[in-house]
Amino acid sequence: MSITPGDTVNNWTIIQEMGIGKDKHKCYMARCVNCGHVAVISYRTLHRQSKGTCKHPRRAVFHVPRLHATFNAMVDRCYNPRNKAFRFYGGNGVTVCDEWLTAPIEFEQWALANGYADNLTIDRINSNFGYSPANCRWVSGRMNSKWKKTTNHFTVNGITDSGRGWATRLSRSPNFFNAYARSHSKEQTEQLIADILSDKATVGPRQYMFNNEYYTIRDLAVKFNINANSLHSYLQRHGLAKFKVKVQSLFAGGDWVKPSRHEVEIYGVVKTEAEWSRAVHKVSEYFAVYKHSKGIDFAIAKIKQLLQALPDNEKKHLHINC
Repeated sequence: MSITPGDTVNNWTIIQEMGIGKDKHKCYMARCVNCGHVAVISYRTLHRQSKGTCKHPRRAVFHVPRLHATFNAMVDRCYNPRNKAFRFYGGNGVTVCDEWLTAPIEFEQWALANGYADNLTIDRINSNFGYSPANCRWVSGRMNSKWKKTTNHFTVNGITDSGRGWATRLSRSPNFFNAYARSHSKEQTEQLIADILSDKATVGPRQYMFNNEYYTIRDLAVKFNINANSLHSYLQRHGLAKFKVKVQSLFAGGDWVKPSRHEVEIYGVVKTEAEWSRAVHKVSEYFAVYKHSKGIDFAIAKIKQLLQALPDNEKKHLHINC
């Protein structure tokens, strides 16, 4: 069969003859009729390829390199089973529309006309459908990951947000709700969010109600001229219930006495670690040794056990009732 420039063979339009190739067959420079890709192809390969969609849609010439990379990645995760994300895309029925597959330049033109920017990523508006002009948009990377199928979403009071989104709203660590959701049901996590919201007047730093008004730690520190770190340390060390009692006493005119980091409250009595050790007839370092080796809760439990074994007159002297 004689082939001359201008002829179309299967998917290729012949541009010119290029001589004899390594496989001893004539070679031709040809252009793909589907995507415009130009290549040198042998006579044998030219006839072996079947008609239809070309097999090299990603080889089209792009004017924006980043869009070329975006297009390659999009096609790869939809059609390459070896791609790590294939199970979320191609394996889940997600495809790229024929318009973009057969003419990738159409993808670039659509992108440039629909809000593309170098700091944005392509996103499917409806995750149940594939990539097409009607179902795609350009959004920030954070917004894109926020609405992935693999992202946890929680709905509370009519507001739906990701775990990280709720953490930001409620001033928690970024992974606070996602970590909680790994060991609890979605309903329990949403209940936790609702409980936290019920104790807050506005979104922002954690607030606490006193006398029907809301205060942050910083508000309380300014109001009573107390170091904010001292208030926060007291909250972390003694818990919310005792923190509220302590702050309420300040509203009633009480004084704030900064607790020593070595002071411990047992049975309502505050003593240093060394004093508690001596109270149960042990060396001064007894409490500290247990605290550093097994934790403060274990050390307190050990002191309580020894206090209960003391004679009544010694308990009375220590002002404890156990």
